[in-house]
Amino acid sequence: MEKEKSVLLNIWFAYVMFYVCFKHLFINDNFLYVLMDTLFLLIVMETLYHKNIIKIKNDWIFHIILVLNMFFSVFYARSFGDALKFSIIFSNFLLIAIWFSFYSGWQKKFYSWMKYGCLFHLAFTIFSVAFKETSLRISARFLDSEMQRMTVRWMQEFHQYAGISGQLGTNAFFFSVLIGLFGAEWCAAQKIKTSTKILYLFSWMGLILTGKKGLLITVFIATIVICWTAENKFSRRKILELMSLGGVGISILGIALHKRIQEIFYVSVVSRIQIMQGMVAAILEKPIFGNGVNSVGFFTYDSHLGHNIYLQMWVEQGIIGLVVLLFMLFFPLFLTLKRIRRQNPGFKVNNTNYYFSLFMQIFVIVYGFSGNPLYDYNIIITYFLALSSGMSKG
Repeated sequence: MEKEKSVLLNIWFAYVMFYVCFKHLFINDNFLYVLMDTLFLLIVMETLYHKNIIKIKNDWIFHIILVLNMFFSVFYARSFGDALKFSIIFSNFLLIAIWFSFYSGWQKKFYSWMKYGCLFHLAFTIFSVAFKETSLRISARFLDSEMQRMTVRWMQEFHQYAGISGQLGTNAFFFSVLIGLFGAEWCAAQKIKTSTKILYLFSWMGLILTGKKGLLITVFIATIVICWTAENKFSRRKILELMSLGGVGISILGIALHKRIQEIFYVSVVSRIQIMQGMVAAILEKPIFGNGVNSVGFFTYDSHLGHNIYLQMWVEQGIIGLVVLLFMLFFPLFLTLKRIRRQNPGFKVNNTNYYFSLFMQIFVIVYGFSGNPLYDYNIIITYFLALSSGMSKG
Protein backbone atom coordinates (compact mmCIF):
# COMPACT_ATOMS: atom_id res chain seq x y z
CA MET A 1 0.00 0.00 0.00
CA GLU A 2 2.87 2.40 0.79
CA LYS A 3 4.28 1.77 -2.69
CA GLU A 4 0.94 2.62 -4.29
CA LYS A 5 0.76 5.77 -2.16
CA SER A 6 4.28 6.79 -3.26
CA VAL A 7 3.42 6.26 -6.93
CA LEU A 8 0.25 8.35 -6.57
CA LEU A 9 2.16 11.18 -4.90
CA ASN A 10 4.83 11.10 -7.61
CA ILE A 11 2.18 11.36 -10.30
CA TRP A 12 0.49 14.19 -8.43
CA PHE A 13 3.61 16.31 -7.94
CA ALA A 14 4.81 15.59 -11.47
CA TYR A 15 1.51 17.07 -12.60
CA VAL A 16 1.83 20.06 -10.24
CA MET A 17 5.27 20.71 -11.73
CA PHE A 18 3.83 20.42 -15.25
CA TYR A 19 1.07 22.88 -14.37
CA VAL A 20 3.42 25.44 -12.80
CA CYS A 21 6.14 25.19 -15.45
CA PHE A 22 4.21 24.57 -18.67
CA LYS A 23 0.66 25.86 -18.18
CA HIS A 24 1.49 28.91 -20.31
CA LEU A 25 1.80 26.71 -23.40
CA PHE A 26 -1.97 26.12 -23.50
CA ILE A 27 -4.39 28.78 -24.72
CA ASN A 28 -7.38 26.97 -23.22
CA ASP A 29 -6.30 25.65 -19.81
CA ASN A 30 -9.65 24.56 -18.36
CA PHE A 31 -8.85 20.87 -18.86
CA LEU A 32 -5.76 21.30 -16.67
CA TYR A 33 -7.93 22.09 -13.64
CA VAL A 34 -10.24 19.14 -14.32
CA LEU A 35 -7.28 16.78 -14.47
CA MET A 36 -5.74 18.35 -11.36
CA ASP A 37 -8.95 17.91 -9.35
CA THR A 38 -9.30 14.31 -10.55
CA LEU A 39 -5.81 13.44 -9.29
CA PHE A 40 -6.40 15.31 -6.06
CA LEU A 41 -9.66 13.42 -5.51
CA LEU A 42 -7.75 10.14 -5.75
CA ILE A 43 -5.36 11.34 -3.03
CA VAL A 44 -8.28 12.43 -0.82
CA MET A 45 -10.00 9.06 -1.24
CA GLU A 46 -6.78 7.19 -0.41
CA THR A 47 -6.32 9.29 2.74
CA LEU A 48 -9.91 8.90 3.90
CA TYR A 49 -9.72 5.15 3.23
CA HIS A 50 -7.00 4.93 5.88
CA LYS A 51 -9.10 7.10 8.22
CA ASN A 52 -6.38 9.71 8.78
CA ILE A 53 -7.34 12.40 11.30
CA ILE A 54 -8.03 15.76 9.70
CA LYS A 55 -7.30 18.89 11.73
CA ILE A 56 -7.03 22.28 10.06
CA LYS A 57 -4.08 24.29 11.43
CA ASN A 58 -4.39 27.83 12.72
CA ASP A 59 -2.15 29.10 9.91
CA TRP A 60 -5.05 28.86 7.45
CA ILE A 61 -7.64 30.89 9.39
CA PHE A 62 -7.18 34.15 7.50
CA HIS A 63 -6.80 32.39 4.13
CA ILE A 64 -10.25 30.89 4.64
CA ILE A 65 -11.72 34.24 5.70
CA LEU A 66 -10.22 35.90 2.61
CA VAL A 67 -11.76 33.26 0.33
CA LEU A 68 -15.19 33.72 1.95
CA ASN A 69 -14.91 37.48 1.40
CA MET A 70 -13.77 36.78 -2.15
CA PHE A 71 -16.88 34.76 -2.99
CA PHE A 72 -19.05 37.47 -1.41
CA SER A 73 -17.49 40.07 -3.72
CA VAL A 74 -18.14 37.91 -6.79
CA PHE A 75 -21.79 38.99 -6.77
CA TYR A 76 -20.97 42.65 -7.41
CA ALA A 77 -17.83 42.18 -9.52
CA ARG A 78 -17.59 43.84 -12.92
CA SER A 79 -17.38 40.43 -14.63
CA PHE A 80 -19.24 37.70 -12.75
CA GLY A 81 -17.79 34.86 -14.84
CA ASP A 82 -14.13 35.92 -14.53
CA ALA A 83 -14.55 36.66 -10.82
CA LEU A 84 -16.16 33.29 -10.16
CA LYS A 85 -13.46 31.40 -12.07
CA PHE A 86 -10.65 33.15 -10.20
CA SER A 87 -12.33 32.55 -6.83
CA ILE A 88 -12.91 28.86 -7.55
CA ILE A 89 -9.32 28.28 -8.69
CA PHE A 90 -7.88 30.24 -5.75
CA SER A 91 -10.02 28.34 -3.22
CA ASN A 92 -9.22 25.07 -4.99
CA PHE A 93 -5.48 25.64 -4.58
CA LEU A 94 -6.05 26.59 -0.94
CA LEU A 95 -8.01 23.39 -0.30
CA ILE A 96 -5.18 21.34 -1.81
CA ALA A 97 -2.60 23.06 0.42
CA ILE A 98 -4.72 22.65 3.54
CA TRP A 99 -5.09 18.95 2.81
CA PHE A 100 -1.36 18.44 2.38
CA SER A 101 -0.62 20.30 5.62
CA PHE A 102 -1.77 17.21 7.55
CA TYR A 103 -0.44 14.75 4.95
CA SER A 104 3.13 13.67 5.72
CA GLY A 105 6.10 12.54 3.65
CA TRP A 106 5.43 14.45 0.43
CA GLN A 107 7.78 17.43 0.57
CA LYS A 108 10.83 15.81 -1.03
CA LYS A 109 8.73 14.66 -3.99
CA PHE A 110 7.36 18.18 -4.37
CA TYR A 111 10.84 19.72 -4.26
CA SER A 112 12.35 17.17 -6.67
CA TRP A 113 9.70 17.60 -9.34
CA MET A 114 9.77 21.41 -9.06
CA LYS A 115 13.55 21.31 -9.54
CA TYR A 116 13.19 19.20 -12.69
CA GLY A 117 10.74 21.61 -14.27
CA CYS A 118 12.55 24.80 -13.27
CA LEU A 119 15.98 23.41 -14.25
CA PHE A 120 14.58 22.71 -17.72
CA HIS A 121 13.79 26.41 -18.08
CA LEU A 122 17.19 27.34 -16.67
CA ALA A 123 18.97 25.11 -19.20
CA PHE A 124 16.92 26.49 -22.09
CA THR A 125 17.57 30.09 -21.01
CA ILE A 126 21.33 29.55 -20.85
CA PHE A 127 21.09 27.76 -24.21
CA SER A 128 19.28 30.84 -25.57
CA VAL A 129 22.22 33.08 -24.65
CA ALA A 130 24.66 30.93 -26.62
CA PHE A 131 22.37 29.96 -29.51
CA LYS A 132 19.87 32.78 -29.95
CA GLU A 133 18.49 31.93 -33.39
CA THR A 134 18.16 28.21 -32.67
CA SER A 135 16.38 28.86 -29.39
CA LEU A 136 13.96 31.25 -31.11
CA ARG A 137 13.13 28.62 -33.73
CA ILE A 138 12.36 26.17 -30.93
CA SER A 139 10.23 28.62 -28.92
CA ALA A 140 8.27 29.53 -32.06
CA ARG A 141 6.93 25.96 -32.14
CA PHE A 142 5.41 26.28 -28.66
CA LEU A 143 4.48 29.95 -28.13
CA ASP A 144 1.66 31.83 -29.82
CA SER A 145 2.59 34.60 -32.24
CA GLU A 146 2.27 37.45 -29.71
CA MET A 147 4.37 35.69 -27.05
CA GLN A 148 6.99 34.79 -29.66
CA ARG A 149 7.12 38.38 -30.93
CA MET A 150 7.76 39.67 -27.41
CA THR A 151 10.34 36.94 -26.73
CA VAL A 152 12.26 37.98 -29.86
CA ARG A 153 12.05 41.67 -28.98
CA TRP A 154 13.21 41.16 -25.38
CA MET A 155 16.14 39.06 -26.52
CA GLN A 156 17.31 41.16 -29.46
CA GLU A 157 16.63 44.68 -28.21
CA PHE A 158 17.02 44.41 -24.44
CA HIS A 159 19.12 41.24 -23.98
CA GLN A 160 16.49 39.87 -21.59
CA TYR A 161 15.56 36.21 -21.82
CA ALA A 162 12.05 34.79 -21.47
CA GLY A 163 13.18 31.34 -22.63
CA ILE A 164 10.25 29.16 -23.56
CA SER A 165 7.97 30.68 -20.94
CA GLY A 166 6.67 33.55 -23.05
CA GLN A 167 7.06 36.06 -20.20
CA LEU A 168 10.12 37.48 -18.47
CA GLY A 169 8.36 37.43 -15.09
CA THR A 170 7.27 33.81 -15.50
CA ASN A 171 10.79 32.74 -16.42
CA ALA A 172 12.21 34.71 -13.49
CA PHE A 173 9.76 33.00 -11.14
CA PHE A 174 11.13 29.57 -12.09
CA PHE A 175 14.64 30.68 -11.12
CA SER A 176 13.34 32.27 -7.94
CA VAL A 177 11.91 28.90 -6.92
CA LEU A 178 15.24 27.20 -7.63
CA ILE A 179 17.10 29.78 -5.54
CA GLY A 180 14.59 29.25 -2.73
CA LEU A 181 14.89 25.46 -2.84
CA PHE A 182 18.69 25.34 -3.06
CA GLY A 183 19.01 28.09 -0.47
CA ALA A 184 16.70 26.24 1.93
CA GLU A 185 18.75 23.06 1.52
CA TRP A 186 21.94 25.03 2.10
CA CYS A 187 20.60 26.50 5.33
CA ALA A 188 19.35 23.15 6.65
CA ALA A 189 22.19 20.81 5.69
CA GLN A 190 25.31 20.08 7.70
CA LYS A 191 27.26 19.81 4.44
CA ILE A 192 26.12 21.06 1.05
CA LYS A 193 26.94 19.24 -2.19
CA THR A 194 29.18 20.94 -4.75
CA SER A 195 26.55 20.28 -7.44
CA THR A 196 23.98 22.14 -5.36
CA LYS A 197 26.30 25.14 -5.02
CA ILE A 198 26.87 25.20 -8.78
CA LEU A 199 23.17 24.97 -9.60
CA TYR A 200 22.45 27.64 -7.02
CA LEU A 201 24.85 30.05 -8.71
CA PHE A 202 23.45 29.22 -12.17
CA SER A 203 19.94 29.90 -10.84
CA TRP A 204 21.04 33.40 -9.89
CA MET A 205 22.55 33.79 -13.33
CA GLY A 206 19.26 32.78 -14.91
CA LEU A 207 17.36 35.29 -12.78
CA ILE A 208 19.74 38.08 -13.80
CA LEU A 209 19.35 37.16 -17.49
CA THR A 210 15.61 37.82 -17.30
CA GLY A 211 16.29 41.42 -16.33
CA LYS A 212 13.40 41.50 -13.82
CA LYS A 213 14.46 44.12 -11.30
CA GLY A 214 11.60 43.61 -8.85
CA LEU A 215 12.10 39.86 -8.66
CA LEU A 216 15.86 40.20 -8.32
CA ILE A 217 15.43 42.50 -5.32
CA THR A 218 12.69 40.29 -3.88
CA VAL A 219 14.74 37.11 -4.06
CA PHE A 220 17.78 38.86 -2.61
CA ILE A 221 15.74 40.01 0.40
CA ALA A 222 14.10 36.58 0.86
CA THR A 223 17.53 34.92 0.71
CA ILE A 224 18.93 37.30 3.33
CA VAL A 225 15.99 36.51 5.63
CA ILE A 226 16.39 32.72 5.49
CA CYS A 227 20.15 33.04 5.91
CA TRP A 228 19.63 35.31 8.89
CA THR A 229 17.51 32.67 10.62
CA ALA A 230 20.09 29.92 9.96
CA GLU A 231 22.61 31.08 12.53
CA ASN A 232 24.43 27.76 12.47
CA LYS A 233 25.53 28.34 8.88
CA PHE A 234 25.57 32.07 8.29
CA SER A 235 26.75 34.55 10.88
CA ARG A 236 25.03 37.92 10.80
CA ARG A 237 28.35 39.57 10.14
CA LYS A 238 28.79 37.56 6.93
CA ILE A 239 25.27 38.46 5.85
CA LEU A 240 26.00 42.16 6.34
CA GLU A 241 29.23 41.73 4.37
CA LEU A 242 27.28 40.02 1.59
CA MET A 243 24.74 42.84 1.51
CA SER A 244 27.52 45.43 1.42
CA LEU A 245 29.32 43.61 -1.38
CA GLY A 246 26.09 43.35 -3.33
CA GLY A 247 25.44 47.05 -2.82
CA VAL A 248 28.90 47.95 -4.15
CA GLY A 249 28.42 45.68 -7.17
CA ILE A 250 25.02 47.19 -7.97
CA SER A 251 26.44 50.71 -7.60
CA ILE A 252 29.31 50.00 -10.01
CA LEU A 253 26.90 48.42 -12.50
CA GLY A 254 24.53 51.37 -12.13
CA ILE A 255 27.30 53.89 -12.90
CA ALA A 256 28.50 51.90 -15.93
CA LEU A 257 25.03 51.38 -17.41
CA HIS A 258 23.22 54.43 -16.04
CA LYS A 259 21.75 55.53 -19.38
CA ARG A 260 20.31 52.10 -20.17
CA ILE A 261 18.97 51.69 -16.63
CA GLN A 262 17.41 55.15 -16.77
CA GLU A 263 15.53 54.22 -19.97
CA ILE A 264 14.20 50.98 -18.48
CA PHE A 265 13.18 52.57 -15.20
CA TYR A 266 11.51 55.50 -16.96
CA VAL A 267 9.17 53.26 -18.97
CA SER A 268 8.48 51.01 -15.98
CA VAL A 269 7.87 53.84 -13.51
CA VAL A 270 5.56 55.81 -15.84
CA SER A 271 3.36 52.79 -16.55
CA ARG A 272 3.22 51.86 -12.84
CA ILE A 273 2.17 55.40 -11.93
CA GLN A 274 -0.64 55.26 -14.48
CA ILE A 275 -1.79 51.92 -13.10
CA MET A 276 -1.66 53.21 -9.53
CA GLN A 277 -3.68 56.32 -10.42
CA GLY A 278 -6.47 54.12 -11.76
CA MET A 279 -6.45 51.98 -8.62
CA VAL A 280 -6.56 55.00 -6.30
CA ALA A 281 -9.60 56.32 -8.18
CA ALA A 282 -11.31 52.93 -7.83
CA ILE A 283 -10.53 52.79 -4.10
CA LEU A 284 -12.03 56.23 -3.54
CA GLU A 285 -15.17 55.09 -5.36
CA LYS A 286 -15.80 52.02 -3.19
CA PRO A 287 -13.33 51.95 -0.26
CA ILE A 288 -15.16 49.57 2.13
CA PHE A 289 -16.31 46.57 0.09
CA GLY A 290 -14.42 47.19 -3.14
CA ASN A 291 -15.43 46.56 -6.72
CA GLY A 292 -15.37 42.76 -6.73
CA VAL A 293 -12.76 40.12 -7.53
CA ASN A 294 -10.85 40.42 -10.82
CA SER A 295 -12.20 43.93 -11.42
CA VAL A 296 -8.94 45.91 -11.30
CA GLY A 297 -8.47 45.75 -15.09
CA PHE A 298 -11.55 47.94 -15.54
CA PHE A 299 -9.76 50.80 -13.79
CA THR A 300 -6.07 50.51 -14.71
CA TYR A 301 -3.98 51.69 -17.63
CA ASP A 302 -4.30 49.27 -20.57
CA SER A 303 -6.29 46.82 -18.35
CA HIS A 304 -3.19 45.77 -16.42
CA LEU A 305 -3.21 43.95 -13.12
CA GLY A 306 -2.35 46.18 -10.19
CA HIS A 307 1.36 45.33 -9.84
CA ASN A 308 0.70 45.74 -6.12
CA ILE A 309 -1.37 43.09 -4.36
CA TYR A 310 -2.18 45.39 -1.45
CA LEU A 311 -3.72 48.15 -3.54
CA GLN A 312 -5.36 45.63 -5.87
CA MET A 313 -6.93 43.85 -2.92
CA TRP A 314 -8.25 47.19 -1.67
CA VAL A 315 -9.69 47.91 -5.14
CA GLU A 316 -11.39 44.52 -5.41
CA GLN A 317 -12.32 43.48 -1.87
CA GLY A 318 -12.19 46.81 -0.09
CA ILE A 319 -10.48 47.75 3.14
CA ILE A 320 -11.94 44.59 4.71
CA GLY A 321 -10.13 42.42 2.18
CA LEU A 322 -6.90 44.38 2.62
CA VAL A 323 -6.89 43.90 6.41
CA VAL A 324 -7.60 40.17 6.03
CA LEU A 325 -4.84 39.92 3.42
CA LEU A 326 -2.29 41.46 5.80
CA PHE A 327 -3.24 38.98 8.54
CA MET A 328 -3.18 36.17 5.98
CA LEU A 329 0.42 36.99 5.01
CA PHE A 330 1.95 37.91 8.37
CA PHE A 331 0.23 35.51 10.79
CA PRO A 332 1.68 32.34 9.14
CA LEU A 333 5.04 34.15 8.84
CA PHE A 334 5.06 34.68 12.61
CA LEU A 335 4.21 31.00 13.19
CA THR A 336 6.91 29.83 10.76
CA LEU A 337 9.60 31.90 12.49
CA LYS A 338 8.37 30.54 15.82
CA ARG A 339 8.72 26.94 14.55
CA ILE A 340 12.25 27.61 13.32
CA ARG A 341 13.32 29.05 16.67
CA ARG A 342 11.99 25.99 18.48
CA GLN A 343 14.17 23.59 16.50
CA ASN A 344 17.23 21.88 17.89
CA PRO A 345 20.21 24.27 17.54
CA GLY A 346 22.27 21.35 16.30
CA PHE A 347 19.86 20.96 13.38
CA LYS A 348 19.47 17.22 13.78
CA VAL A 349 16.01 17.69 12.31
CA ASN A 350 15.81 18.55 8.60
CA ASN A 351 14.53 22.12 8.38
CA THR A 352 14.40 22.48 4.60
CA ASN A 353 10.61 22.60 4.81
CA TYR A 354 10.66 25.55 7.19
CA TYR A 355 13.23 27.51 5.21
CA PHE A 356 11.52 27.05 1.84
CA SER A 357 8.20 27.98 3.42
CA LEU A 358 9.82 31.09 4.89
CA PHE A 359 11.43 31.96 1.56
CA MET A 360 8.15 31.78 -0.37
CA GLN A 361 6.29 33.77 2.28
CA ILE A 362 8.85 36.59 2.17
CA PHE A 363 8.83 36.33 -1.63
CA VAL A 364 5.07 36.95 -1.84
CA ILE A 365 5.10 39.72 0.78
CA VAL A 366 7.96 41.68 -0.83
CA TYR A 367 7.11 41.01 -4.48
CA GLY A 368 3.54 41.99 -3.66
CA PHE A 369 4.64 45.66 -3.67
CA SER A 370 5.67 45.58 -7.34
CA GLY A 371 4.14 42.42 -8.83
CA ASN A 372 1.05 40.22 -8.85
CA PRO A 373 2.03 37.09 -6.87
CA LEU A 374 -1.46 36.36 -5.51
CA TYR A 375 -3.07 36.86 -8.91
CA ASP A 376 -0.75 34.54 -10.83
CA TYR A 377 -1.93 30.93 -10.62
CA ASN A 378 1.61 29.53 -10.94
CA ILE A 379 2.77 31.50 -7.93
CA ILE A 380 -0.40 30.93 -5.88
CA ILE A 381 -0.21 27.14 -5.87
CA THR A 382 3.57 27.14 -5.29
CA TYR A 383 3.18 29.56 -2.38
CA PHE A 384 0.32 27.58 -0.83
CA LEU A 385 2.20 24.25 -1.08
CA ALA A 386 5.38 25.84 0.31
CA LEU A 387 3.37 27.20 3.22
CA SER A 388 1.86 23.76 3.73
CA SER A 389 5.32 22.13 3.69
CA GLY A 390 6.33 24.22 6.69
CA MET A 391 3.33 23.03 8.70
CA SER A 392 3.27 19.30 7.98
CA LYS A 393 5.58 16.51 9.01
CA GLY A 394 8.61 15.90 6.83
